[in-house]
Amino acid sequence: MRYVATLLCALLLCGCSSPWDDLANRYETKDKTPLAKQKQTIILVGTNHQGAFSYRDLASFELDRSGLRMAVDQPVALFNSPVHIPTEAISACSRISWIPEFDTPLWIADAKVEVVLKGYERETLDWCKAMSKPIVSREIESKWLYSKK
Repeated sequence: MRYVATLLCALLLCGCSSPWDDLANRYETKDKTPLAKQKQTIILVGTNHQGAFSYRDLASFELDRSGLRMAVDQPVALFNSPVHIPTEAISACSRISWIPEFDTPLWIADAKVEVVLKGYERETLDWCKAMSKPIVSREIESKWLYSKK
């Protein structure tokens, strides 16, 4: 426990930010309603941050007609507010093949963040199609993610 407290203090003191912060700055919500998918893994990649940020078995989410709602469990929730990203803010979807599996990232262009809901790739792809979101190629996704603009 002492090591966890030390790590949390170190992160707080160094002022580290993550793509979650980029989302929370735009889409923070006070809604604490329990979300449908509990103890899941969400991966965030942001153009303003190096590497991928994984919330492995710490996240809850719900993807429906209103958009994507996400929250994380304690103690991580102390630093990450719940977010509700409206459907219209999700610019596009992508499909990344990892044979025999694939990921379906959701692009939130104004926050410059890509969201992957691990284990729900098919449901995410179906949602993208139902919401008429463009499904873009890996090449276009890479250009968007790694451009310095």
